[in-house]
Amino acid sequence: MVAELPQDIPSPRFRISSVFTILVRVTTADGVHGIGFAYTWDAPSARAVAELVRGMTPYVLGEDVARIRVILDKLERLYVNFLSTSGLAMVSLSALDMAIWDASCRAIGQPVQRLLGMAREKVPVYASADLWPTLSPEECAVAAKGLVESGFSRMKMWVASPDIAYERDRVAAVRDAIGPSGTLMVDA
Repeated sequence: MVAELPQDIPSPRFRISSVFTILVRVTTADGVHGIGFAYTWDAPSARAVAELVRGMTPYVLGEDVARIRVILDKLERLYVNFLSTSGLAMVSLSALDMAIWDASCRAIGQPVQRLLGMAREKVPVYASADLWPTLSPEECAVAAKGLVESGFSRMKMWVASPDIAYERDRVAAVRDAIGPSGTLMVDA
């Protein structure tokens, strides 16, 4: 799937104009499905991720999804340790990892947090969209207020301009909009 963005999003290292999503579906012998996904910013990377997942498929076929660690250890030995612990190999493995966990959870009728030990009833979350580097300080304030109205007390914004004073104004606008009890993270 490809989503063309209405306007480019500059990040500190590159500009994002499209989001390419790779969906991975695992089906057990009993017909239980699990879904995972990965995303990239360009078509060649998306094709590479899809090919890496296809290449990993023979090592997953016939495996019991309840043995998640065994499957992932095998794939890590074959792909990640050889190709690197970062980059597209890891992105591909992560998409397959999600799909395997999803299938395993669906097969036993339990949410993933139960399989992981469920240490908490609630997990704090934060909004990591809407506060893009393309927004002015005023637009940032409006977006931050919208996030607060949607129930977020924690949010992250990107800063990408070489103009430090401008970015300071953007951060201050968000800080004012969310109030002193809100948590603000900045990604540069």
